[in-house]
Amino acid sequence: MSRPNLFAFGRSELSQDAFLCWLLAWADASHEAAEPAHHAAGRAFLAALFRTHALEVPGPSSVTVRQQLCDCDIVVELGESHVLVIEDKVDATNRNRLAEYRARIEGHYPGRTVVCVFLKTGDQSHYEYVCAQGWTVFGRDALLDVLRAHRSVSSDIFRDYLARLEAIEAETRGFRTAPLSAWSRRAWAGFFLALQEELPGAWWSYVPNPSGGFMCFNYAHRPLCDGMALFPQLEEHRLVLKLHVPDKARRSAERDAWVRRLVSADGPWRRPGRLGHGAYMSVAESAEAYRQVDGAGRLVLDETSARLKQVAAWIAALDGARV
Repeated sequence: MSRPNLFAFGRSELSQDAFLCWLLAWADASHEAAEPAHHAAGRAFLAALFRTHALEVPGPSSVTVRQQLCDCDIVVELGESHVLVIEDKVDATNRNRLAEYRARIEGHYPGRTVVCVFLKTGDQSHYEYVCAQGWTVFGRDALLDVLRAHRSVSSDIFRDYLARLEAIEAETRGFRTAPLSAWSRRAWAGFFLALQEELPGAWWSYVPNPSGGFMCFNYAHRPLCDGMALFPQLEEHRLVLKLHVPDKARRSAERDAWVRRLVSADGPWRRPGRLGHGAYMSVAESAEAYRQVDGAGRLVLDETSARLKQVAAWIAALDGARV
Protein backbone atom coordinates (compact mmCIF):
# COMPACT_ATOMS: atom_id res chain seq x y z
CA MET A 1 0.00 0.00 0.00
CA SER A 2 1.13 3.55 -0.65
CA ARG A 3 2.12 5.62 2.32
CA PRO A 4 -0.76 7.82 3.65
CA ASN A 5 -0.20 11.46 2.75
CA LEU A 6 -1.59 14.26 4.90
CA PHE A 7 -2.18 16.50 1.86
CA ALA A 8 -4.18 13.84 0.05
CA PHE A 9 -6.82 14.68 2.67
CA GLY A 10 -6.03 18.39 3.09
CA ARG A 11 -6.22 19.63 -0.50
CA SER A 12 -7.76 23.03 0.15
CA GLU A 13 -6.03 26.39 -0.05
CA LEU A 14 -6.27 26.60 3.75
CA SER A 15 -4.17 23.44 4.05
CA GLN A 16 -1.65 24.87 1.59
CA ASP A 17 -1.64 28.15 3.54
CA ALA A 18 -0.76 26.20 6.66
CA PHE A 19 2.19 24.46 4.99
CA LEU A 20 3.57 27.66 3.46
CA CYS A 21 3.28 29.48 6.79
CA TRP A 22 5.00 26.57 8.54
CA LEU A 23 7.87 26.62 6.07
CA LEU A 24 8.26 30.40 6.19
CA ALA A 25 8.26 30.40 10.01
CA TRP A 26 11.38 28.19 9.94
CA ALA A 27 13.22 31.07 8.21
CA ASP A 28 13.44 32.99 11.49
CA ALA A 29 17.07 33.26 12.59
CA SER A 30 16.27 31.71 15.99
CA HIS A 31 15.76 28.28 14.37
CA GLU A 32 19.09 28.05 12.55
CA ALA A 33 21.04 26.33 15.30
CA ALA A 34 18.36 23.82 16.36
CA GLU A 35 17.10 22.78 12.89
CA PRO A 36 19.55 23.94 10.22
CA ALA A 37 17.92 21.99 7.36
CA HIS A 38 14.45 23.37 8.14
CA HIS A 39 15.87 26.88 8.50
CA ALA A 40 17.77 26.63 5.21
CA ALA A 41 14.63 25.50 3.38
CA GLY A 42 12.62 28.38 4.83
CA ARG A 43 15.31 30.91 3.86
CA ALA A 44 15.56 29.44 0.36
CA PHE A 45 11.79 29.77 -0.06
CA LEU A 46 11.93 33.40 1.07
CA ALA A 47 14.81 34.11 -1.28
CA ALA A 48 12.97 32.58 -4.25
CA LEU A 49 9.89 34.67 -3.53
CA PHE A 50 11.95 37.86 -3.28
CA ARG A 51 13.78 37.06 -6.53
CA THR A 52 10.50 37.35 -8.43
CA HIS A 53 10.84 41.09 -7.69
CA ALA A 54 14.61 41.09 -8.36
CA LEU A 55 15.18 41.71 -4.64
CA GLU A 56 17.42 40.12 -2.03
CA VAL A 57 16.07 38.94 1.30
CA PRO A 58 17.27 41.25 4.08
CA GLY A 59 20.10 39.77 6.16
CA PRO A 60 19.54 37.68 9.29
CA SER A 61 16.37 39.04 10.79
CA SER A 62 13.26 38.04 12.67
CA VAL A 63 10.51 36.44 10.59
CA THR A 64 6.94 36.79 11.82
CA VAL A 65 4.20 35.03 9.86
CA ARG A 66 0.59 36.20 10.01
CA GLN A 67 -2.57 34.86 8.37
CA GLN A 68 -5.56 36.80 7.03
CA LEU A 69 -4.15 40.18 7.95
CA CYS A 70 -6.02 42.88 5.99
CA ASP A 71 -7.79 39.98 4.21
CA CYS A 72 -4.46 38.80 2.75
CA ASP A 73 -3.75 35.06 2.87
CA ILE A 74 -0.20 35.24 4.24
CA VAL A 75 1.77 38.24 5.50
CA VAL A 76 5.41 37.88 6.55
CA GLU A 77 7.21 40.58 8.51
CA LEU A 78 11.00 40.57 8.03
CA GLY A 79 12.52 42.66 10.76
CA GLU A 80 11.50 46.30 10.50
CA SER A 81 12.25 46.80 6.81
CA HIS A 82 10.25 44.43 4.57
CA VAL A 83 6.81 42.83 4.39
CA LEU A 84 6.03 39.89 2.10
CA VAL A 85 2.41 39.36 1.04
CA ILE A 86 1.31 36.07 -0.54
CA GLU A 87 -2.00 35.52 -2.29
CA ASP A 88 -2.19 31.73 -2.24
CA LYS A 89 -4.15 29.73 -4.80
CA VAL A 90 -4.41 26.05 -5.73
CA ASP A 91 -6.84 25.98 -8.66
CA ALA A 92 -8.88 29.15 -8.22
CA THR A 93 -7.95 32.07 -10.48
CA ASN A 94 -6.80 35.50 -9.34
CA ARG A 95 -9.21 37.77 -7.54
CA ASN A 96 -9.90 41.29 -8.74
CA ARG A 97 -8.89 42.84 -5.41
CA LEU A 98 -5.12 42.53 -5.62
CA ALA A 99 -4.60 46.30 -5.88
CA GLU A 100 -6.80 46.77 -2.81
CA TYR A 101 -4.86 44.17 -0.82
CA ARG A 102 -1.56 45.83 -1.68
CA ALA A 103 -2.87 49.25 -0.64
CA ARG A 104 -4.13 47.88 2.67
CA ILE A 105 -0.78 46.34 3.55
CA GLU A 106 1.12 49.47 2.55
CA GLY A 107 -1.19 51.46 4.82
CA HIS A 108 -0.71 48.99 7.66
CA TYR A 109 3.09 49.04 7.33
CA PRO A 110 4.03 52.61 6.36
CA GLY A 111 7.68 53.07 5.40
CA ARG A 112 8.37 49.39 4.77
CA THR A 113 9.13 47.73 1.44
CA VAL A 114 6.10 45.62 0.48
CA VAL A 115 6.71 42.57 -1.72
CA CYS A 116 3.53 41.07 -3.25
CA VAL A 117 3.57 37.54 -4.71
CA PHE A 118 0.73 35.55 -6.30
CA LEU A 119 1.53 31.90 -5.55
CA LYS A 120 -0.29 29.33 -7.68
CA THR A 121 0.22 25.57 -7.50
CA GLY A 122 -2.47 24.78 -10.06
CA ASP A 123 -2.48 26.26 -13.57
CA GLN A 124 -4.30 29.03 -15.37
CA SER A 125 -4.26 30.49 -18.84
CA HIS A 126 -2.90 34.01 -18.21
CA TYR A 127 -1.58 36.23 -15.43
CA GLU A 128 -1.83 39.65 -17.09
CA TYR A 129 -4.17 41.00 -14.42
CA VAL A 130 -1.91 39.82 -11.61
CA CYS A 131 1.19 41.45 -13.07
CA ALA A 132 -0.67 44.67 -13.91
CA GLN A 133 -1.42 45.12 -10.20
CA GLY A 134 2.27 44.99 -9.26
CA TRP A 135 2.24 41.35 -8.10
CA THR A 136 4.64 38.73 -9.40
CA VAL A 137 3.78 35.08 -10.07
CA PHE A 138 5.37 32.15 -8.24
CA GLY A 139 4.22 28.91 -9.81
CA ARG A 140 4.33 25.22 -9.02
CA ASP A 141 7.56 24.74 -10.96
CA ALA A 142 9.36 27.37 -8.87
CA LEU A 143 8.06 25.91 -5.62
CA LEU A 144 9.09 22.42 -6.67
CA ASP A 145 12.60 23.69 -7.40
CA VAL A 146 12.89 24.96 -3.83
CA LEU A 147 11.45 21.87 -2.17
CA ARG A 148 13.40 19.37 -4.25
CA ALA A 149 16.64 21.16 -3.41
CA HIS A 150 15.91 20.61 0.31
CA ARG A 151 14.77 17.00 0.43
CA SER A 152 17.09 16.53 3.41
CA VAL A 153 14.49 18.17 5.67
CA SER A 154 13.50 15.37 8.03
CA SER A 155 9.81 16.13 8.35
CA ASP A 156 6.74 14.14 7.34
CA ILE A 157 4.95 17.44 6.74
CA PHE A 158 7.61 18.57 4.26
CA ARG A 159 7.82 15.17 2.59
CA ASP A 160 4.05 14.83 2.26
CA TYR A 161 3.61 18.27 0.74
CA LEU A 162 6.42 17.72 -1.75
CA ALA A 163 4.93 14.35 -2.73
CA ARG A 164 1.51 15.94 -3.22
CA LEU A 165 2.96 18.72 -5.39
CA GLU A 166 4.91 16.21 -7.47
CA ALA A 167 1.70 14.20 -7.96
CA ILE A 168 -0.03 17.32 -9.29
CA GLU A 169 2.89 17.93 -11.65
CA ALA A 170 2.81 14.34 -12.89
CA GLU A 171 -0.95 14.44 -13.45
CA THR A 172 -0.63 17.71 -15.40
CA ARG A 173 2.03 16.16 -17.65
CA GLY A 174 -0.07 13.02 -18.01
CA PHE A 175 -1.53 14.17 -21.32
CA ARG A 176 1.71 13.03 -22.96
CA THR A 177 1.39 9.40 -21.88
CA ALA A 178 -2.14 8.65 -20.67
CA PRO A 179 -4.80 7.28 -23.03
CA LEU A 180 -6.91 10.11 -24.46
CA SER A 181 -10.03 8.83 -22.73
CA ALA A 182 -8.31 8.87 -19.33
CA TRP A 183 -7.26 12.53 -19.21
CA SER A 184 -8.08 14.32 -15.97
CA ARG A 185 -8.82 18.03 -15.77
CA ARG A 186 -5.18 18.62 -14.86
CA ALA A 187 -4.04 16.66 -17.92
CA TRP A 188 -6.25 18.86 -20.08
CA ALA A 189 -4.66 21.92 -18.46
CA GLY A 190 -1.20 20.56 -19.26
CA PHE A 191 -2.25 19.96 -22.87
CA PHE A 192 -3.66 23.46 -23.20
CA LEU A 193 -0.53 24.99 -21.69
CA ALA A 194 1.54 23.15 -24.29
CA LEU A 195 -0.76 24.32 -27.09
CA GLN A 196 -0.47 27.94 -25.91
CA GLU A 197 3.21 27.85 -26.79
CA GLU A 198 2.28 26.97 -30.39
CA LEU A 199 -0.85 29.11 -30.79
CA PRO A 200 -0.24 32.75 -29.75
CA GLY A 201 -3.22 34.57 -28.29
CA ALA A 202 -4.93 31.39 -27.10
CA TRP A 203 -7.02 31.37 -23.93
CA TRP A 204 -8.35 28.48 -21.84
CA SER A 205 -10.26 27.77 -18.65
CA TYR A 206 -12.65 25.37 -16.98
CA VAL A 207 -16.27 26.14 -17.89
CA PRO A 208 -18.77 24.99 -15.24
CA ASN A 209 -22.30 24.01 -16.24
CA PRO A 210 -25.17 21.89 -14.85
CA SER A 211 -24.00 18.79 -16.74
CA GLY A 212 -20.57 18.79 -15.11
CA GLY A 213 -18.55 21.37 -17.03
CA PHE A 214 -15.64 21.02 -19.41
CA MET A 215 -12.19 22.34 -20.18
CA CYS A 216 -12.31 24.95 -22.94
CA PHE A 217 -9.58 26.35 -25.23
CA ASN A 218 -10.06 28.95 -27.96
CA TYR A 219 -7.67 30.67 -30.34
CA ALA A 220 -7.27 32.35 -33.75
CA HIS A 221 -10.12 34.85 -33.38
CA ARG A 222 -11.10 36.16 -36.83
CA PRO A 223 -12.84 39.57 -36.70
CA LEU A 224 -15.84 39.90 -39.00
CA CYS A 225 -17.98 42.90 -39.86
CA ASP A 226 -20.08 44.75 -37.28
CA GLY A 227 -18.11 43.47 -34.28
CA MET A 228 -18.74 39.81 -35.02
CA ALA A 229 -16.00 37.15 -34.85
CA LEU A 230 -15.41 33.53 -35.79
CA PHE A 231 -12.97 31.28 -33.94
CA PRO A 232 -12.16 27.62 -33.24
CA GLN A 233 -12.80 26.30 -29.75
CA LEU A 234 -11.76 23.02 -28.15
CA GLU A 235 -14.33 21.64 -25.75
CA GLU A 236 -12.20 18.76 -24.52
CA HIS A 237 -12.56 16.09 -27.25
CA ARG A 238 -14.69 18.34 -29.53
CA LEU A 239 -13.44 20.96 -32.00
CA VAL A 240 -16.16 23.47 -32.78
CA LEU A 241 -16.36 26.78 -34.62
CA LYS A 242 -17.88 29.54 -32.54
CA LEU A 243 -19.58 32.67 -33.86
CA HIS A 244 -19.73 35.81 -31.76
CA VAL A 245 -22.64 38.12 -32.59
CA PRO A 246 -23.00 41.14 -30.28
CA ASP A 247 -26.29 42.30 -31.84
CA LYS A 248 -29.04 40.19 -30.26
CA ALA A 249 -31.47 40.90 -33.08
CA ARG A 250 -29.11 39.39 -35.68
CA ARG A 251 -28.00 36.27 -33.87
CA SER A 252 -30.39 33.68 -35.29
CA ALA A 253 -29.99 34.89 -38.87
CA GLU A 254 -26.18 35.09 -38.68
CA ARG A 255 -25.97 31.70 -36.99
CA ASP A 256 -28.11 29.98 -39.60
CA ALA A 257 -26.24 31.63 -42.47
CA TRP A 258 -22.87 30.46 -41.14
CA VAL A 259 -24.15 26.93 -40.52
CA ARG A 260 -25.31 26.74 -44.14
CA ARG A 261 -21.98 28.10 -45.30
CA LEU A 262 -19.74 25.80 -43.27
CA VAL A 263 -21.62 22.51 -43.15
CA SER A 264 -21.98 20.17 -46.11
CA ALA A 265 -22.82 16.48 -46.38
CA ASP A 266 -19.34 15.41 -47.44
CA GLY A 267 -17.29 18.21 -45.88
CA PRO A 268 -15.02 18.26 -42.80
CA TRP A 269 -17.61 20.11 -40.68
CA ARG A 270 -20.95 18.87 -39.42
CA ARG A 271 -23.90 20.62 -37.84
CA PRO A 272 -23.62 20.90 -34.03
CA GLY A 273 -26.06 18.83 -32.04
CA ARG A 274 -27.58 21.96 -30.54
CA LEU A 275 -27.74 25.48 -31.97
CA GLY A 276 -27.69 28.17 -29.31
CA HIS A 277 -29.12 31.70 -29.18
CA GLY A 278 -26.51 33.56 -27.12
CA ALA A 279 -23.76 35.98 -27.98
CA TYR A 280 -21.42 33.00 -28.62
CA MET A 281 -22.87 30.15 -30.68
CA SER A 282 -21.47 26.93 -32.15
CA VAL A 283 -21.99 26.90 -35.92
CA ALA A 284 -19.95 23.84 -36.92
CA GLU A 285 -18.23 20.83 -35.36
CA SER A 286 -15.28 18.91 -36.77
CA ALA A 287 -16.34 15.59 -38.24
CA GLU A 288 -12.97 14.09 -37.31
CA ALA A 289 -11.02 13.95 -34.06
CA TYR A 290 -8.56 16.82 -33.85
CA ARG A 291 -6.15 15.09 -31.47
CA GLN A 292 -3.55 13.12 -33.42
CA VAL A 293 -2.23 9.89 -31.91
CA ASP A 294 0.60 7.42 -32.43
CA GLY A 295 0.34 3.66 -32.84
CA ALA A 296 -0.11 3.21 -29.10
CA GLY A 297 -2.98 5.70 -28.95
CA ARG A 298 -0.95 8.42 -27.24
CA LEU A 299 -1.13 12.06 -28.21
CA VAL A 300 1.29 13.37 -30.83
CA LEU A 301 1.51 17.02 -29.86
CA ASP A 302 3.31 18.33 -32.95
CA GLU A 303 0.79 16.80 -35.34
CA THR A 304 -2.13 17.97 -33.21
CA SER A 305 -0.75 21.51 -33.16
CA ALA A 306 -0.25 21.40 -36.94
CA ARG A 307 -3.88 20.32 -37.38
CA LEU A 308 -5.12 23.25 -35.29
CA LYS A 309 -2.90 25.69 -37.17
CA GLN A 310 -4.43 24.45 -40.43
CA VAL A 311 -7.89 25.26 -39.05
CA ALA A 312 -6.73 28.75 -38.08
CA ALA A 313 -5.27 29.37 -41.54
CA TRP A 314 -8.48 28.13 -43.19
CA ILE A 315 -10.60 30.52 -41.10
CA ALA A 316 -8.29 33.42 -41.90
CA ALA A 317 -8.64 32.72 -45.63
CA LEU A 318 -12.44 32.41 -45.73
CA ASP A 319 -13.94 34.52 -48.53
CA GLY A 320 -16.45 37.08 -47.41
CA ALA A 321 -15.28 37.08 -43.78
CA ARG A 322 -14.82 40.84 -43.86
CA VAL A 323 -12.69 42.52 -41.21
